[in-house]
Amino acid sequence: MLAPLDSPALLEKAVAARRADRGLTIALTHLYSRTGVLAKAEASLKPRLEANAKDFALCSVLAGFYLDQKNYDAAVAEYAQLVADTADAPALNDLA
Repeated sequence: MLAPLDSPALLEKAVAARRADRGLTIALTHLYSRTGVLAKAEASLKPRLEANAKDFALCSVLAGFYLDQKNYDAAVAEYAQLVADTADAPALNDLA
């Protein structure tokens, strides 16, 4: 059985081994955030977002992270960018 302190290291290795797996990156971000390692939480998303700034799931996680940290300006900016990036999505236009 894994000790709780082993979890970040194990997940870091999984992210490194499976860089294309967005779900692992999101899980690592949440783990860092929930354990108070905030700089690593944000840093775990940045390389993926630099590679694909319009990744809806990663942008949503980053916006939620900022919201949890009460960094409202950054959260609003991320959410505004999400809306701008998906403004021409047909399904969203149908809801308007």
